[in-house]
This record gives sequence, C-alpha cells and structure tokens, in this order.
Amino acid sequence: MQDEIPGFEGEHERLSQHKRLCTGEPLKPLPWTQLPETIDTLEAFKALVSLVLVQWNEEWGRDVGFLRVTERSTTPKAQHFGHTLTRIRTAYQHSPTQEDLQLLAKWQYEACGTRSPSGHEEWAACAKELIVQLTGAMRELADAAMSVQQSEDKRQAWHDRASQSVRSAVVRVAADLGLRLTEKTIAYHERQVEGRWRNYQVAKGRDARSELDSLAERSLMARSPRLPCHHLEILRELQVIGSPLAFAGIQLAHGVAAVSRSRGDAFLKLVVDTWASVQPTEPSTGAPS
Repeated sequence: MQDEIPGFEGEHERLSQHKRLCTGEPLKPLPWTQLPETIDTLEAFKALVSLVLVQWNEEWGRDVGFLRVTERSTTPKAQHFGHTLTRIRTAYQHSPTQEDLQLLAKWQYEACGTRSPSGHEEWAACAKELIVQLTGAMRELADAAMSVQQSEDKRQAWHDRASQSVRSAVVRVAADLGLRLTEKTIAYHERQVEGRWRNYQVAKGRDARSELDSLAERSLMARSPRLPCHHLEILRELQVIGSPLAFAGIQLAHGVAAVSRSRGDAFLKLVVDTWASVQPTEPSTGAPS
C-alpha cells in the first residue's frame, strides 16, 4: 500500500489547491498516523475502511457532495466509490444484508483473488486496491474542482457552501423557534442536517444560508409534541387517509397539540375546525343576481 500513497497524495493536493482558490480553505489531509503501520490483517483493513469512510463522509463530505452534485456527469467513479465504501463498512461493522455480503465478497475477490481473504498478502492486496480506488475518485473530484474554478457562478456557489456552518444554523434556528437545546441534542440535529446538506444542491438564485436554515428548521420541527390520540383518528375526522393531504393534516394536528391542552373529542374538533379554516373555498358557479 505504501507505493500507492504518493499517487493519492498528489491527487489530494491537486483537489486541495482548487478548493483553496475557490473557498479560501484547503482540504483536510487523510490522517495516516491513526492507522496501523502495516495493513495486512482483517482488523487493520477494517481500520483503513473506517478511517477512509469517516474522512470521505464527514471531513470531506461537504466538498465531495458539492462536486458530485455540481459535476455529476464527470464524477461516476467518485459516486461509485462512496457507495461501495459504505457497503463494505456495513458488511464489516453493522447488520449487513445478503446483498451487502455479496458485494463485499465480490469486491474482495476482485482485489485479492479470493472472496474470503485470510493471509497477510491477501489483506495487503485489499488495502492496496482500496487506495487505488480512492485515488481514482480523488482524481475525478480534482478535475471537477478545476472545472468549478473556471466558472464564476460555480466558484461562488462552492465558496458559499463552504462558508456555511451547520452547527451555527441549528443553534440559530433553534433560537428563532424558542427551543433550548442541550449539547447532545444540538449534536444530533447537526448530524441530521449535515447528512442532507452534504449532497444538497442550492438552486441558482437561491441563498445558501437560507437553504441551510430551511434544512435545520425541518430537522428541529421533528421535535413536535406527541399527539394526544392515534393519528388514524385524526385522519378519519379529516377524511384524508392515504391521500396527499394526510401528511399535512398530521402536521397541522401537531401544531394544534403544541398550543392547546385539549384532549379527546375536544382536541379532534379543534383540529377539524382549524383544518376547515385553512381549506380553499370553492368558487361560486351560480349566475350573478
């Protein structure tokens, strides 16, 4: 694997330079020192997979997501690498599906010639292949970044995206909503919003900060109070079970629950009356008198 690292570092530096020119900040390096000195066992390879995945999704995630969305047609390797890496990690660390295990076995066979590596040479070959694929993905992203740098609109969009702090948005919107959050809750919503913001494409003419605030608001609103009755009771009263309006009806019911202490039939009547008050009135079809 040591022979493959310089190639990766070269592509990483190229991407980092383009990012610096567009956003004013470099790309964080891959912390090789956190890995075992030699990657030639299952546990060492798992450590490599985990480190690269965290770097790809969290440390580089906002930039990777922006480039993949902005230059989608020119980044197929980067998109495939992120998907494959996640599935490999899932197969090793979590509760994998049969499909995850099959993908892992196929990937290992292509990397080292066996579906079930066991020897030092086989695991070393897997580590080498992972770095080769990472380098290919970084090369695509560096090319995409060069293309972004040559477009004033895209360059500005990357700068705006990089300047937005997800944590600041969560705290700011929580204050607007009158919510007092613990550090643990802030961190939870930060993770939720970061996952969505990473691959979110801000439409041309839209403000990146406003779009990020909108994502934060939607995450925070998931803290709606518990309904005082079963949701089907509400949907039956509103006569919207299974319709496109069902979701909106439940959202309205949560809002009513937040400002009212009503329970039982009184609560249902309040929801129905509020729902009726916001429904568009049918235009009159009668002839003028």
